[in-house]
Amino acid sequence: MHASGWRAKSGAGPCCRRYVVAVRSSPSVRNETLDTASQDIFPDGEGRHALIGMAKQRIVYSCAQCGASTPQWRGQCPDCGAWNSLVESIAETGGARSRTTAASDRPIVASSVDLAPDTRVETGLSELNRVLGGGLVAGAVVLVGGEPGIGKSTLLLQVLAGLAGAAGSVGASASADARALYVTGEESIRQVALRAKRLQVAADRVQLLAETRVEAILDVLAREAPRIVVVDSIQTMFTDALQSAPGSVA
Repeated sequence: MHASGWRAKSGAGPCCRRYVVAVRSSPSVRNETLDTASQDIFPDGEGRHALIGMAKQRIVYSCAQCGASTPQWRGQCPDCGAWNSLVESIAETGGARSRTTAASDRPIVASSVDLAPDTRVETGLSELNRVLGGGLVAGAVVLVGGEPGIGKSTLLLQVLAGLAGAAGSVGASASADARALYVTGEESIRQVALRAKRLQVAADRVQLLAETRVEAILDVLAREAPRIVVVDSIQTMFTDALQSAPGSVA
C-alpha cells in the first residue's frame, strides 16, 4: 500500500508478458507506477509507448450492398444475401467522453416548456393534411413510402407546386422566397417537367435538379435557399463520406 493511494501489479512473469496494472494515487505517483509497470513488461524499453497509448481497434466486415456489418467474414451477407460483398474495415471506437455538461443535457422544469402549437402549412390536399396532423411543420422532414407505381412522385409534385404558389401565406414574399426544389434521382428533368405539364400544375416556381450526390445537393440548397425541397427518391442518394452502395442503411 502506498501513502498516496494504492497500486498493484500482477502477471505471469517475464516469460508470458501478461500484466494487469491497477493504479489509484496522485498524478505523480500514477505516472511513476505506469512507467515502472511498462519497464517490468518491456525491460528493453520496446513497446512502452504502445502499452500506454494503444488505441483499441476492432476488425469488422461490412457489406458493400446494404451496409450491415459482422465480426467474421462470410461468403454471403447475412442481412441482404449478397455474395462476396463483405469488405474488411476497422470499426470506429469512440474516444474518451467529455464530462462537460451541455446546456441541453440539464433538466428543466416541466411547467417552463413552451407548449404553443406548431404553425402548420396546409399542403392543398385535405387527405394529406389529415395524415400529417393538419399540414407540414417548418423544419420537418417527411418520408413518403409505398410500392412502385402508386403515385408518390405525382403526389409530391402536386404538393410541391401548390406549396410554392402559397408560400407567400407562410410569411415570406411569394416572389422571392416561394421557390421550391424537386431533386430527382431516378427520372430525368424532362420526365418530371412532362409530368408537371400533364398534371397542369403551376410549375413556374418549381426548380428541378437531377442529382444523386448528397454533397452536391447541399451546395445547391445553400446557394438557392429554397423553402421546400423534395428528394425523389432517397434510395438513389449517396455521399462521399461512405463507401456503401446508394440507398443502403449505412
